Amino acid sequence: METFKGSKELMLNISRIISKISSDPECSKAIIQTKKLDFMVSLIDDFQAFTSFLVRIAFVLANLTTYSEEARDQLGTVPEHTMRILKVALTYFDKDENPSEVPEPGAKGSKDMGSTEDTLVKLIRLVANICTDEQYIHAILGEK
Repeated sequence: METFKGSKELMLNISRIISKISSDPECSKAIIQTKKLDFMVSLIDDFQAFTSFLVRIAFVLANLTTYSEEARDQLGTVPEHTMRILKVALTYFDKDENPSEVPEPGAKGSKDMGSTEDTLVKLIRLVANICTDEQYIHAILGEK
């Protein structure tokens, strides 16, 4: 994905594949071992306006952090990761409050088919997975 970051269509297709394989335990383990979860968090921030891509990347990270302590550790020990995710989620909360700013899926001129609600669900699930361990909550809040 790092190589093809400039191509939205290719990024979307790669994210589709990764979202499918992230449900498989062995594939999930291989993804986690790449140590690229921080890169995926940066994609959430960089591509926050590309909703269909954002939903898939959040889905992948949520899958990985559901059962893997190593995945939660990669994300939870760096408070900036969770703060970036929360910042994007807050942007979508704002969009949910002002639906006139969000084009209807399939509306003329709408190139992005993801829904605000689905995006929020995926981002909140991801943050909840990261925060299942109290030490990460304290790190995010800047406590010792």
